Amino acid sequence: GNTSIAGTLSVTGDITLSKSTPLVTINSTDDTAAGLILNAGATTDAYVQYKSNGTITWTVGMDGSASDDFLISNGALGTNNRLTINTSGAATFSSTLAAIGNFSVNTTMFTVTASNGNTAVAGTLGVTGATTLAGLSATTGSFSSTVSVTGSGRVSIATTHNSDSMVDLESS
Repeated sequence: GNTSIAGTLSVTGDITLSKSTPLVTINSTDDTAAGLILNAGATTDAYVQYKSNGTITWTVGMDGSASDDFLISNGALGTNNRLTINTSGAATFSSTLAAIGNFSVNTTMFTVTASNGNTAVAGTLGVTGATTLAGLSATTGSFSSTVSVTGSGRVSIATTHNSDSMVDLESS
């Protein structure tokens, strides 16, 4: 049957809900906050597990043994971490980060437009290793320049500002 409790319910030990579709609902009917607090010891974990047919599929929680990092783990908490957020807010993804819409870092410092892949970098772009540049150009106000690098090592820089000028640098 149904049981109503007004006030605080304290339970020592485990609570098991058995039903074909168990459901726990927390209602706040008087415009006050409703919440669930998991309070673990100083070096223990506070977590929620999601299971499929009795097997742990996902675990979400705070890893008390790892400086209270917030984890989303594929399995038990702390194993196969897919997302880790430390208490400073730094996030680590363990696999590919995919963005369906536009992607930006610090609003305008690094942006990628989803519809065409155009990428903007505000600041210095450092490149290490072999690099291929094709159709590289820059425009600022009435000044524009195009830098071309060919496979033969030829570098062409074309600039336009009220008159055309061209500089060719070629390796020997």
